Order: sequence, then structure tokens, then C-alpha cells
Amino acid sequence: MIPRNICEAVKAPRPAPEEMRTLCVEETRRLLEAAHGDRLEALYVLAVHTGMRQGELLVLKWQDVNLEAGTVQVRRTLTKSGTSLLLGEPKTAKGRRKIKLTARATAALRAHRKRQLEERMQRAGLWQDQGLVFASESGTLINPTNLRKRSFASLLERAGLSKIRFHDLRHTCATLPLR
Repeated sequence: MIPRNICEAVKAPRPAPEEMRTLCVEETRRLLEAAHGDRLEALYVLAVHTGMRQGELLVLKWQDVNLEAGTVQVRRTLTKSGTSLLLGEPKTAKGRRKIKLTARATAALRAHRKRQLEERMQRAGLWQDQGLVFASESGTLINPTNLRKRSFASLLERAGLSKIRFHDLRHTCATLPLR
């Protein structure tokens, strides 16, 4: 009989991180053209223009957006507790930040706000106002898995782009000005 489990002394190898893939200027243009008119067009414009994380975008509230000044304040992120999605604090103090919006991002948010107000009026009895910029059709949090599988995957297909992670839009934002 072995008195202890010898496997406990061994560190399991870490899986290799998924390779990031950034979009070039032309691919980014095609992505945003394919998103034009989409219910979540502004989400994709913000992802590319600001580099915000998916969890930050999905819990962004209108009270954190200043369209006149052209800024967005990141104050929270999406967290998971079991199967529940919750609004949580960013992991670090640097996670709380103010982001200057581009003219295109500001225009996209203005158009999105107008469209969302119309949607709220159409679904008056069903809309659960949580103040979210990017809400489901009933006003609640958008499930990140649904966003990736239903919206983002079909957007990439419409744009004729190969599969990338949503997080790669963050890396695209960081690399576009460098090219």
C-alpha cells in the first residue's frame, strides 16, 4: 500500500495558450461593414475602437457613457457564479478606467441608443430596464456564449473572415495604430 498519492507532488502541465490572431485594416473594415445595421453593431465598433473586453462591454451601462464628452467609464465587468451571470468589480484598480471614444464609436453609440429606445417602446411590458447599453431583446444581460456563438460567429461568416476569438478584437485594437 502506498501511504499517499504521489501525483499530488507533480505539477500538471499548463495548456498552451490559444494563439491570438489580430485583424488587419482590411479585415477590420470588412468586419465592421458586415456589422452595419446589426442590432449589436455598436458593440463591435466599440470592441475594435476601444479594445474593451467582452465582459466590460456586456455590462456597460448608459450612466457610464458620456456622448457629449465622447468617453466611456469602465466600472464593472461580467462575472460568473455557477450558472449565474453577475455584474462584478474589475480585478485590478487599472481595470477601472476612462476611455476616449473615436468619432465613429460615438456615432455608433448614438445610433444604438436611438434603436434601443425604439425597441424598449415596442416591448414596453416585457422590457426589464437594467440600464445596459448592450442588452438582450428583453433588456437583460446578454449571455457571452450566446454572443459568441449566435452573433459573432455569423458576423465573421458574413465578413468572409476565418474564425477568431472575440478577445482578438482587443488585440486588433492595440495593433491597428501600429501598422
